[in-house]
Amino acid sequence: MPQREPDGDDRDANDVQAGHSWCKTHEEAQKLLQSRQEHIPALLIILALIAICMIVYLKGKKEGVEPSTPADTPAIDYGILIKTHADQASRRNINALKSFEVNLNRILSEHGDKLTDAGTRASKEASGYRCCCAIVYCMAWDKAKGGNETQAFLDTQITPIIEPPVNALAKDVDMSVEDLDRDLRQSTLLLAKDLAALGPPESKPPIQVNVEDLGHVDIATALRDLGFNAGGVGVAVAFDVAALCKTQIAKALWAKMISIAGKIFGKQVVKLAVSAAITQADGPFLPFADIIALGGVIWTGYDIHAGRKEFEGELLVSLENMLADAKTRIHGQSVGHANNLVKAYQALQDDIGSQTINDLSGRWE
Repeated sequence: MPQREPDGDDRDANDVQAGHSWCKTHEEAQKLLQSRQEHIPALLIILALIAICMIVYLKGKKEGVEPSTPADTPAIDYGILIKTHADQASRRNINALKSFEVNLNRILSEHGDKLTDAGTRASKEASGYRCCCAIVYCMAWDKAKGGNETQAFLDTQITPIIEPPVNALAKDVDMSVEDLDRDLRQSTLLLAKDLAALGPPESKPPIQVNVEDLGHVDIATALRDLGFNAGGVGVAVAFDVAALCKTQIAKALWAKMISIAGKIFGKQVVKLAVSAAITQADGPFLPFADIIALGGVIWTGYDIHAGRKEFEGELLVSLENMLADAKTRIHGQSVGHANNLVKAYQALQDDIGSQTINDLSGRWE
């Protein structure tokens, strides 16, 4: 059956109904929007209150933080600080010792040629005809009468030649030892100054010490001024550089000369020792003319020439080995003394550290 098309009245009714529906939906949307707009100020107020509360809370929490450690406990670990300063002092000690060894090697090298030259001149002097006769005579006297006239004679003849370079060497080695002692003293007093400054600022007045002067002051007085007990200070280690050099070089040279002379001039010494010139003499000292005359009696011209040349040659050959050995001994004993000096100062530094720990512990008890 065919559908009836709406007539004009039907269309008007539909349009009216649609208009009513649209108006109703529009009114509802307007009411919803109005309702939301009414709630916005309230939401803003709530958010503002929350923000204010958070700010107040965080500020109060920050101001109210309590210290994590008790008020009577130091925040600084003084044990670590003391160890740090002590380690620095130990490194200064080691560097001072290394510097000493470098200087010592330089000194021994610089004086080597001077000592060799002096030893060569002394050997030539001792092997001269006049000295050879006197050496034989003195050795014969010592053999027959006892005594040490040979060394006494060599002392008068050889000392003026060998003593100046030996004394110069001893002076430089001694200055090097003094420099080491000064460096160690300065290192020790610098440690004492650093440790004396530890602790609460109100516990003691500021310490005013010129570091440049630390190596030139009396260590016991300086330690007492810094507040340390200096009653047990004793770092002096005996070391006679001059005696060491003289023993290792001058006396060694005399001993070498006497030994070689005894081997080369042995027959002449024996002949002279049993002669009337020795057995009936009242004293060992004869004029050199008489000694030379005696030499002419016990020696032939060939003996004199051959003996002198052999004596000089053996002296020069042994001189190089003797000086090398002497320098090695001087170096070894000097370094040994330096090590003992470092140990003595290290012990003093350890004691200063212990005193500091005890002092700080007493302040915090």
